[in-house]
Amino acid sequence: METVQSITILDKVFSDIYQIKKYCSKILAEAKIDERLSPENETFILEVYKNYHPKGSNIGKQCKGIFVRQPENTTIRVFSMLYKNGMEFVTSIKKCFQTELSYISDVFRGEIHPEMTRFKKKQERADGTFICALSGKVLSWQDAQVDHFGKMEFKDIVAAFIKDNEPGAVKINEKGRRQFIDREYAEDFIEFHNSKVQLRILDIKINRNIKYRKLKELNKLVMSLRRR
Repeated sequence: METVQSITILDKVFSDIYQIKKYCSKILAEAKIDERLSPENETFILEVYKNYHPKGSNIGKQCKGIFVRQPENTTIRVFSMLYKNGMEFVTSIKKCFQTELSYISDVFRGEIHPEMTRFKKKQERADGTFICALSGKVLSWQDAQVDHFGKMEFKDIVAAFIKDNEPGAVKINEKGRRQFIDREYAEDFIEFHNSKVQLRILDIKINRNIKYRKLKELNKLVMSLRRR
């Protein structure tokens, strides 16, 4: 049986992290500038920071209260934590959701997984090996990865799609994989993805480094692989 995945924070249940972000934004928008949050909202925001902020529970350990501030000459609202030592620390709620696109991307990636597998199988040579598009190295199935490249990488395709198509609720299917409940929404994404995508086969070592290395460093890696 398929079950809808949910996230519970205190007494509130959310379909996914995207809905948690919306609720935090609602608290921020409805609060009065320079006033302290209600005890309920304060506890909720602290729990969000505890579970999702990169610094975890450390960020609110000595917190005495949370206020909403508006930096001078801006229309931006931010949460500001007042600590027991009298210092006030402006915190970015966005940092709690830097994983949001990653989380949603994982769901989208799962939806297009069959497409990626089909592409990979088409690139497989008669002897069961693959050729890395950058290094020219012969790869096994395990060492060959499908990579998005060109004008739009996978994250760009996802960002472009959700700009006009807000992600809906996610469920866990019978295989234990996350997928969108609205299957028409998923199919629309697959069609959008296929209209924008450029794919290639890369050595897993290059693919893992390409996101973190500068082009010069990547070129060195490619050359070292060619010399093997």
